[in-house]
Amino acid sequence: MKQLILAIIGILPLATPVTGGANERIAMRQSEAGTFYIPVHIEGVGATDFLVDTGSSHTTINEATLAVLKANGMAKYAYDIKGVMVDGAVKVVPVYSIRSIDIGHLCVLKDVEAAVFPGESRQILGLSALSKVSSVVFTMSPPSLQLHDCDGGSTRTAVSAP
Repeated sequence: MKQLILAIIGILPLATPVTGGANERIAMRQSEAGTFYIPVHIEGVGATDFLVDTGSSHTTINEATLAVLKANGMAKYAYDIKGVMVDGAVKVVPVYSIRSIDIGHLCVLKDVEAAVFPGESRQILGLSALSKVSSVVFTMSPPSLQLHDCDGGSTRTAVSAP
């Protein structure tokens, strides 16, 4: 686990905040399995926890979330991709553009592409969302996710609860 985190930190750019905005902190929950979840508010859906996964090329949502987004006019079909499931099976999944997501009530991202997985599968905050900020720093003590320039030049920080 430590090697993976060090590898991620090594490939993600470190940046100084453009405007020197204040660091704001929100709770990020660590599961018993050691994975990290962060609260995300999706316009048209509401609040939910997303698994933070810098190894996932796409943010993912489940079919239940997509149904609510579509009913509220907040998601637009973009294209299909081949997704590799946990069991190794390859499946074609649709990708939708979500109008707006708010990470921890601090970092609003517009037009985020999200792959849609079957049923009520776990939702993932992946690179299709994280690449919209200028830099991402993942630290362990305390576990935190720091996002720079997520709303036009300020620094926002998401930190796990003790």
